Amino acid sequence: MGERFAEFLGDEVATTTGDGYAEFALDDRPRILLAAGSFGPEITTPVIWLEREFGMEISCVELEAHRTDSGDVYVSSRRVLPIPEAEEYMARRREKERQQTRSSSRAERAITVLLESGVVEEDDIVVFNGERLPDDATREFDPESEFWRGRITGKTGRSDNVEWLENGVEYSFTALAQTVLEEVTDREFNVNGYPYWQHPDHGKTLTELRKSEVGDIDW
Repeated sequence: MGERFAEFLGDEVATTTGDGYAEFALDDRPRILLAAGSFGPEITTPVIWLEREFGMEISCVELEAHRTDSGDVYVSSRRVLPIPEAEEYMARRREKERQQTRSSSRAERAITVLLESGVVEEDDIVVFNGERLPDDATREFDPESEFWRGRITGKTGRSDNVEWLENGVEYSFTALAQTVLEEVTDREFNVNGYPYWQHPDHGKTLTELRKSEVGDIDW
């Protein structure tokens, strides 16, 4: 039986031991072959993930034994990786990651190019865009109030772009816009923050500045 299994595995298996175990020639890039009667998505999905994320070489092969009238046993094999269910899952996962990456890179690129081009500078003051204040706001808009104002920090991380003058805490432009909106209403918001902040020296929002002074961007 050991010889038959070695033959099934292919030419990479040179010999078998006296006990019937295959002797493998190992190298610095191991290959994994999983053999079973059947495989479901709970096995093939992580296999595909390991293969695509880490470059591991893994195969899944289904085995089926057949007995002849004479009593001989033969094993047939069928490669099942990838299966449609697992491939669909990985496609959805990759698309979600691409969307998250595009969203993150757009936000970081916007503040970075505004600073690098000199359109805005560290310590510049930005004011909430009063035209975007919801009708159900419980606080009157006052552009001179620290509640509606922020200071550009000059940083380009994900949560340290602007300091809210109301409390001295640093936020991203999006997080600060959502915080201000939620403070003056009883609702939650999911917005892109750049259209919500105006640069008083230019009389434009950060979105408008990015488009007019540096170039268009897919917001």
